[in-house]
Amino acid sequence: MPIDERSLEEILRDDAAPYDWLGLSLGSVLPAHVVYPKVDAKPAGFSRIWLQDSLRGKLRFDGAIFSDDLSMEAAR
Repeated sequence: MPIDERSLEEILRDDAAPYDWLGLSLGSVLPAHVVYPKVDAKPAGFSRIWLQDSLRGKLRFDGAIFSDDLSMEAAR
């Protein structure tokens, strides 16, 4: 599984900027299968910090959050 060593502040500044202008029109998102150890030891798609605190809380996203197809075996 890929690992990204950036801090939460760096990621939100560099990668989450589109949510300011695009987030309200998105109906759903697919979280990355990446571990951000400076934020959480769990992959983003299984992380309360990413899904609830950051995506729902800080970015105010209220659409559907999908994982990938289970036959792709990323969750394994």
